Amino acid sequence: MYTTEQTMQIAGKLAGNYGRYLTEADREDMAQEIALAMTLAGEKADQRKNVEAYQFTTGKGIALNTVNRIVEHNNRHETLNISVGESEDLAQRIDQIEATDKGYVQATVETELANAIANAIESLPVVQASAVKRIMQEGATLETFGKEQGFSKEYARQVLTGAKSTLAMRLADWESTLA
Repeated sequence: MYTTEQTMQIAGKLAGNYGRYLTEADREDMAQEIALAMTLAGEKADQRKNVEAYQFTTGKGIALNTVNRIVEHNNRHETLNISVGESEDLAQRIDQIEATDKGYVQATVETELANAIANAIESLPVVQASAVKRIMQEGATLETFGKEQGFSKEYARQVLTGAKSTLAMRLADWESTLA
């Protein structure tokens, strides 16, 4: 079994070899972890033939695990350490993406709304659909539409009012699907 001094020397060498790309503080922490693990391994391995080999292997494993843990930790935090210029570029890129998304969503909603309106108009009774198309889309007057259909201006108003009411209900149903 290694003495405490030997354990510390081996831990320092393992930390130096495996942690050569780490900071001095990380290497010191690693050496302490290795020394502790080697000491505990020696206490567990009293019954083994080669206690020192077991201690050394344990120390080597701890060194490798510590290096991996520190490198992963540094890599995670490195992505957060961006310069101010990079941060501004990133913010502009995010704004561009959000603007594109908003435009896409707006276009999609407008297309869906146009389709919902067209479907709602098509599903109206023929006279009401004609009133909406002639008066609201083509700009005909109530009087003109009434004459074309063979009824009074007042009846044309009632037909258009009924069509608007039906359309409003159907579009309210469509709007509720957006929520």
